[in-house]
Amino acid sequence: MLTLAELIAEYQQRHSPEALTATLGGDVKGLRKLRDGENTEFPLPATIRALADALGVTQLGAVRATAQGVGIDMGLAETPWRTLAAELPPEVDEIPDALLGAILDLAWELVAVGLGVARYEPAPPPYGAHPPPTLAALIATLRAGRTLAEIAREVGVNSPTTVHRLAKGENSEFPRVATIKGLARALDVAPREIVLATAASLGFPVYEGPQSEWARRLPPEVDELPEPSREAIRAAVRAALSLTYGTPTHKAPDNVRSILDRLGKP
Repeated sequence: MLTLAELIAEYQQRHSPEALTATLGGDVKGLRKLRDGENTEFPLPATIRALADALGVTQLGAVRATAQGVGIDMGLAETPWRTLAAELPPEVDEIPDALLGAILDLAWELVAVGLGVARYEPAPPPYGAHPPPTLAALIATLRAGRTLAEIAREVGVNSPTTVHRLAKGENSEFPRVATIKGLARALDVAPREIVLATAASLGFPVYEGPQSEWARRLPPEVDELPEPSREAIRAAVRAALSLTYGTPTHKAPDNVRSILDRLGKP
């Protein structure tokens, strides 16, 4: 799995350095530290979210890459890139079947023309495991009758206030790496479980797959298409949602058929 530093380095090989610096509000020094792997703690959650959007990975993927870079084994072989299917809202399933069929035809036509892949029936991606508990819930479940002061001593923090705040869900950022590892030791879990539970506490999406049942039918090859082709699929979905719910969409075509006609599909 790529670390955050490796993701940033790979991004900067394809884009100008200024593009990512703007994501961090012009913090050149901060970006350099992240790129060079000099950070020893987690950045602020807002920074992780902004980097995820810029780098094209899921928010939880950025959390995992960050953890991997600061010495916490997240047990993954691959970086979870953000997929087009996962971008689509669950409301897509309310679109009439005829429109959904037309959009699916469009996706396959683009894959066939752009990548030379003939249509097949893709296996649906498996649903993710049960989402991790929040950190407060994890501590409550595994404290085994110990007081928070006792757990704090096992964690090795100077003040029990840190553990008290984590146990009450009052933290607004990731704990220090030493605290994560100490808490994992005290609760007898892997450090990665503390990272994921903290991510859940901080509001990071903990399920990375499609929210829409229909989106699970999209060919995975759509993520290899150039951006204009992927945007054509998004535009078709926006248009169909507009027709379904009777609400205008920004610069959406009048209907899905107009997109198909523009691409030469009868």
